[in-house]
Amino acid sequence: MEYALACFIVGFISTYFGQLGLTILMKRSQRNSYIAFSIGGVVLLSALLMTVQSLLSMAEGEHHSSGGICGKDS
Repeated sequence: MEYALACFIVGFISTYFGQLGLTILMKRSQRNSYIAFSIGGVVLLSALLMTVQSLLSMAEGEHHSSGGICGKDS
């Protein structure tokens, strides 16, 4: 909760400038594919980072069990 305001402000400003830049780019090129490319890039980046995090955890010897989305151990 102590970082909520800072995260909100950073997220709002980042979203504003990202939307502004994407709008300018789409108007110049007359293509809407940049939206799909940006979403695909975020999904790809998150998948890669989750893979790296998982491999690092396994290399350190941490054992994780599949406990569902709430994290309860079965």
